[in-house]
Amino acid sequence: MRVLTLVVMLALVLGGARAVEPAESPTALLERAHQAYRQGRFLEALEAARGAAQGAPRSRDALLARGTMAEFMGEFDEAARAYGDAIALAPNDPALHYALASLAVRLGDYDRALRELDTIFKSQPWPAQLLFRYAPVSVQKRLMATNRVLAQLVQLQVDILMEKGDLGAARQTAWRYAIVEPGRDYCGQSKGPAASGVSRDERFTRLRLATLAQPTAGDCIWWYGQYLTDDGYMRLGRLIVTEALKHGDSEERKQPGYRYVRSRLAGGREVPKRAESLFLAARQRYLRDGDVDGAER
Repeated sequence: MRVLTLVVMLALVLGGARAVEPAESPTALLERAHQAYRQGRFLEALEAARGAAQGAPRSRDALLARGTMAEFMGEFDEAARAYGDAIALAPNDPALHYALASLAVRLGDYDRALRELDTIFKSQPWPAQLLFRYAPVSVQKRLMATNRVLAQLVQLQVDILMEKGDLGAARQTAWRYAIVEPGRDYCGQSKGPAASGVSRDERFTRLRLATLAQPTAGDCIWWYGQYLTDDGYMRLGRLIVTEALKHGDSEERKQPGYRYVRSRLAGGREVPKRAESLFLAARQRYLRDGDVDGAER
């Protein structure tokens, strides 16, 4: 009887040992996170990225994946911590600083975003820094075409200036770094026959460029503000619509614009940036990805 009891206990122990699956390695978890993300299983991707980062806390790739997927799911504080931990490991990696700068813009922390952009700029070779600071516009155009890091930096800087409401500085930056070019009718290219057959995203881009390049193109600035509002960018949408109203022909023609601000833009009341970014994340999960659970989160 005693022998039988020992045999039963041994069988239970061995059976239990076989039932325990070996833990996934951080590398396997990271690959699973990327695969789940590509297949639209976003919550699973985030959980796998968390596991990879916890299992390999000194892995730049695991921390970046955790930050990226947490930000994608609206977990902004978690994303900021992951990006910060990754930067502590690789302080000269411009991709990490850009990720944190982009997140800072989403949260309305523009000073933090500009500090990260300054760090990115200082990471570039000194010849590129000199050209960026002092070269004429004709040279800047070639520099933007060949230096992707600096091109992204300028685009984000323009976005920051626009969101802060400094359209004048945003326009100067766009001209200085050849984002827009003299003599081009961006407004004309965004409407009429010139815009037939173009995608909504392309028309949106043309309207943005028209807003930067043609300050008196009130109709295109107005449409850009409406596009922003339709996409959920309430803060910037209100700024752009207000800018367009400055170019109305008369008070009578401005009245529809004032009604639009009251009905679609909360009457001009300030919308917290974090709330707007959470709404945008939810909207994207639902409309673009069909991810109802992610949108609800």
